[in-house]
Amino acid sequence: MSGIARGVVAAVKVRRLDSRRDTLENEAHRLYEAARHGASPRPLAWNRDVIVMELVEGPVFAEALKDERVKAIAGALRAARALDSASILHHEIHRPWRNVVFTSYNLSMALIVDLDSAGEGCGNAARLIGGLLPRFPELRCNEIQGLLREYKKECSARVYQALVKAVEEALLDA
Repeated sequence: MSGIARGVVAAVKVRRLDSRRDTLENEAHRLYEAARHGASPRPLAWNRDVIVMELVEGPVFAEALKDERVKAIAGALRAARALDSASILHHEIHRPWRNVVFTSYNLSMALIVDLDSAGEGCGNAARLIGGLLPRFPELRCNEIQGLLREYKKECSARVYQALVKAVEEALLDA
């Protein structure tokens, strides 16, 4: 749903009456922290029943993959790493099809949305690639598998950079 907040078109998330959560405030706080790291849209206002946030109008990950899979995956990985930097672990990132949204159709910037079931920790980049393995068998190579294990252990920028390079090379070689 969208609306206008402070003169800007914004996205509005409303807590469903049948939701198992009694408030959206925890998600709003996670969005705020994730946005500080460039991982998610910035919340503009919130209360226990509503979050008003920046509107992201580009394609979702599933659509972006159809156009430029290497750029789409690289953008999603960048957003996942930003979320890792915020120590927010998205429990649904292994199914990124609608949880990763691009801010434009040139796929220059991806953001991760729907942090309601997120927790604390690191490993989003590894979970994202793990979720892509069924659709992209070229990512099942030993080098990437080893880097995924290493990233889960130390979650370092060094391993992340090596992982991105290996993923891009595997996709381009396929």
